[in-house]
Amino acid sequence: MTTGPKQKTGEKGQASILIGMMMLTFILFFGFAVNTGMLINAKINLQNAADLAAYAGAAQQARLLTNISYLNYEMRRQYKKFLFRYYVIGNMAQDSFPKGPANGPVPWRPSRYKDITYQVPVVCIIYNGTDNYCHMTELPQIMIPPATPLDAINTTLVNQLEQIEQIRLENCKSIGSSNAFVLLLWLFNSDPDLSKLSLSGKYRDFLQVTKGLTYGLGLVPRELILRWRIDTLNSYINAPPEIAVTRERVNTLKNFVDPIAKERTVDAFLSAYNTLGNNTFADDNEIIMDELIPPQLSVLKDIKTRFDTYALDYELINTGHSPRGANCQPMMRPVTLPAELTLGVYKDPSVLTYYALRLKAKARVLFSPFGDMELKAYAAAQPFGSRIGPELSAGHFLRSGVANPSPRSLDLVGSVPNLPILSGDPIQPTRGTGFDNQAVSGVFYAGLQAGPYSLIDQTNFNRGYQVAMVPNPWEKGKYNIINDLGEDYFVSNFDKNRIAAFWAPVFPLDKKSNLAGSVSNALDALFPPSTTSGSNVSQSDLDNMRSQLKSVMTQYMTRLESGDGEVIGGIKEGFNIVRLEDPFSTRPGDPKAPTPIPINLPGTLLMNSPQDVKTSWDNTKNNQQYAKGRVGYSVKIVSFESLTNRKQPANSDGTGWMNELTPGAEGDEDLPYIRH
Repeated sequence: MTTGPKQKTGEKGQASILIGMMMLTFILFFGFAVNTGMLINAKINLQNAADLAAYAGAAQQARLLTNISYLNYEMRRQYKKFLFRYYVIGNMAQDSFPKGPANGPVPWRPSRYKDITYQVPVVCIIYNGTDNYCHMTELPQIMIPPATPLDAINTTLVNQLEQIEQIRLENCKSIGSSNAFVLLLWLFNSDPDLSKLSLSGKYRDFLQVTKGLTYGLGLVPRELILRWRIDTLNSYINAPPEIAVTRERVNTLKNFVDPIAKERTVDAFLSAYNTLGNNTFADDNEIIMDELIPPQLSVLKDIKTRFDTYALDYELINTGHSPRGANCQPMMRPVTLPAELTLGVYKDPSVLTYYALRLKAKARVLFSPFGDMELKAYAAAQPFGSRIGPELSAGHFLRSGVANPSPRSLDLVGSVPNLPILSGDPIQPTRGTGFDNQAVSGVFYAGLQAGPYSLIDQTNFNRGYQVAMVPNPWEKGKYNIINDLGEDYFVSNFDKNRIAAFWAPVFPLDKKSNLAGSVSNALDALFPPSTTSGSNVSQSDLDNMRSQLKSVMTQYMTRLESGDGEVIGGIKEGFNIVRLEDPFSTRPGDPKAPTPIPINLPGTLLMNSPQDVKTSWDNTKNNQQYAKGRVGYSVKIVSFESLTNRKQPANSDGTGWMNELTPGAEGDEDLPYIRH
């Protein structure tokens, strides 16, 4: 019997081993591919989140810089308001004051028929058009005959004439005192509605007749408040960098006493957090953000100056004709700022404003033998495209060459306030330029819209202020001016009443509990206790001025807290929100019921072209919209290479900016490998 070949044992299933090995290899390759894809996707997501976080942080910086630039220009506008008061309202009663456009210097003299020239504006206010004492070059004394004891009629006449002469002399003194009183309120008033000034005697009477002239804050308090608001916004930009920020830390930052102070960090982190989602990355507290910025990101330098102003007073000159009488002769009574006042700021170009961060998160990977994997991403962004400035010398706000008036009991600067207006005006105004130009003063006077014999009231004054504060041709390309010219489809700064409002507390809210101390510190900086700024003003005079301003400014801060500040656009100013009027509109009616209309002035005095006042251009694909431009700072993503190599020269000597990136030890190891 024959049988078939014998089957070998152990050969069954050999292919399955090979197939198994191949399957394992495929699975490993598949897992590797999946892991690699997931890691790449997670890295891309993390980098996108970091970029958005950097953009959000820089956007907050850009908004603050834009608002600072608006407040900086508002400081200039308030100076123009004072110049309008000083040059136009204070001098329009002079017979030689220009009532219409003309060229050349304003003839600062009381009457065109007398060879007396003041050379500078001298405040003289009248309240009755038929009794214009501003024209007088001398008011002679009443001639009183000698007394005759035996003549009763003569004795009665002499007594009556002496009483009349004393009344006349008192009136001369009152005229001078009232002019100086108005000028002092224009400079230092801190009671905008003039309801809480503690005055007595003749000054209380002066207030009743000068209320419409002096309504609103004076130049010094208004400029101080604007500068303090700028300081607050700048402190937000320079908020210390936060390290190891998590979702839990962000919730704590949101409850800070002044949430805007932490807004940059909160916005940046939440932009990243909400972009990452909750699928790829681990729990909330393992998403960590570090701000890699230096503590100083914006330095604003003050532009300060001092100046003299003058009010018409009357000097009593005894001629010897009568021992009981005197001639009233007009004289220039100086009112001088005791210390330098800040009238604007400019941004130090050697300090770069930017935002840089590191974002870390643990990514979930399906087949990772090491568990969740930590990834890192770096990103930076920077505000750009606008300006805070320009840098100006103290002489920019002055006109020098003033004659030495009498008396010189004060330390006089020798210059009166002024500003360039026309495009051809020199940067430091001279006689016949700026507000000293007859054409300029004549057009601004017409802005009052007052008839030849009509009563000029507060409504006229408010119209005149807005006209005198318009953006003028000299300012082209130098300031960031808030506007809605060109009808931007995406941005509208003003409401229907042409008012813009934004958050800008006078002092940071964490310092609000000590208003008196904050005001005291700020005024000590204005009037340093240990110096007189090289002047001959006595230290006691400076101390007295500082003490009075501290008192009245603290009172006004208390009013601001309750929303009882100066009326702006029909609503009272508050402590936290600043309100800016449209510089291109005016209010023909009651300022408490605004009906704004565009200001119409000659092109030589009004800069109202969108191309002249826009500082940025958007990226819309609509050519018409692109050409209109935008106002304020924009934001761009920047490379870490530009931050580490400092390739952006800022100073005239070619050196770069000073505030370098602060990546820390971890960043120092990573940055050499970053190529974006």
